[in-house]
Amino acid sequence: MKSTQYQVRYVNPEEVDLRWVKPRPETQERCGPDITRFFFVSDTGNRESLGGVRYNAMEPKLLEHLIDNHRRVKLELARRKGVLKDIDVMVEIGSTILSGLCSDMIAVTNAAEVGRLGHHGLTNYYCSKYISAVHRDFDVGKHDLTLKKKGKQEDVGGCHPCVQLEQTGTDKTLHEWDFAMVRWGIVIETHSNTVCCFNGRHEHGSVIPSRSSSYEANAASSRYHPTKSKRDVDHAEVFRQIRLEMKLRPRA
Repeated sequence: MKSTQYQVRYVNPEEVDLRWVKPRPETQERCGPDITRFFFVSDTGNRESLGGVRYNAMEPKLLEHLIDNHRRVKLELARRKGVLKDIDVMVEIGSTILSGLCSDMIAVTNAAEVGRLGHHGLTNYYCSKYISAVHRDFDVGKHDLTLKKKGKQEDVGGCHPCVQLEQTGTDKTLHEWDFAMVRWGIVIETHSNTVCCFNGRHEHGSVIPSRSSSYEANAASSRYHPTKSKRDVDHAEVFRQIRLEMKLRPRA
């Protein structure tokens, strides 16, 4: 069997043309929510929403609830009710960044019949010290379903929220665990209690921590990311076809 060798390339984000988005304490003090939204404006003037970020997104008590559930998931003690509340929290906060986030998710859930995964039909990812190379995730947005009905290849995706729950012991001068939206040349500086929305179909990845932070300083990072994957939507479509063929009613 022929093996494929992949060359791993590490790039210092300061050496490439990226734009950093950072917290603005003066905005937080003056206006309350510190929210930055990202848009792409085409040559014809069409404006596409790319996502955004909100710093100090949650009140301390609510943040601690999500952190506690994150720890319980690691110990397999989390209850379904608690996890569903986490999703609701994330969708509500994400909707302050992207106004159509909630309605888009519900539209996909209803059309794809993935409601058995919960009201919003999302899959949950609880991550600790997570880092990743630049990649794409095959998440699903409402426009994918429209294209699929027309017999076209769907590759649009949709935005989903992600929260940096905790981040301790990191050296931000090295941009450790910052989040890079590589396709659009944006790097989000992450801190505890940071919520960002992004389209997983667009290339993205992590700024990796230094060896000294990871091992010597024992830096910590925990994230929670609910998303609607193409795999789940495709599985739901298979079950829907089976129900139609067998004339079965969907489960309540």
